[in-house]
Amino acid sequence: MTDTLEPVAPPAAPLTSPEAHDLVRLPTGQPPAGARRVLGIPRGVERLLGVALVLGGWALATNLGWISTQTLPKPGTVAVVGWDLWNDGTLPAALWASVQRVAWGLGIGVTALCPGFVHTNITATSRFAGQDPEAEQRSRDAATEAYRRRNYTPDRVAAKLVRAVEKDLALAPVTAEAHVGLLASRLAPGLIRAIAKRGG
Repeated sequence: MTDTLEPVAPPAAPLTSPEAHDLVRLPTGQPPAGARRVLGIPRGVERLLGVALVLGGWALATNLGWISTQTLPKPGTVAVVGWDLWNDGTLPAALWASVQRVAWGLGIGVTALCPGFVHTNITATSRFAGQDPEAEQRSRDAATEAYRRRNYTPDRVAAKLVRAVEKDLALAPVTAEAHVGLLASRLAPGLIRAIAKRGG
């Protein structure tokens, strides 16, 4: 009877061998460890310098007439107008109008959703400032019960959102209180801001 010898595979290279660490290094965009920065400037300062260069180029181009101020106003003008809009409370609406114009120019529809009071678990995790834990829990329970009785579900909000997007509406109030709040903000914006400040 003759024994058959089978070839034995060579042992695998141990993990500590050079072959086991011969891996391909992919670029990460990060500077190698120990690399020095240009002029020794910290990264945060580099970013601020980038912003300063953009603003400086903007100011130079508009002041020298390279770019018409009707196309791109001067930085100082933008700052003054922005401050005025902030003071009279119309800055958010102005920013939203600008976002809409940019989106429309790119063929993108934008819809702002005003849902109102919707029955979700937000009341179970809300914080009520100035209350001890027991009083805060009672406030959570009362709010949860009120939302439960209101019983306007997220599914109904989603359905109205889909219809608003299909119609390419810029603003989509959902519940009755959202419609009332939107109407009041248009008729008496100062009053709504005062109520919001008192509530905050």
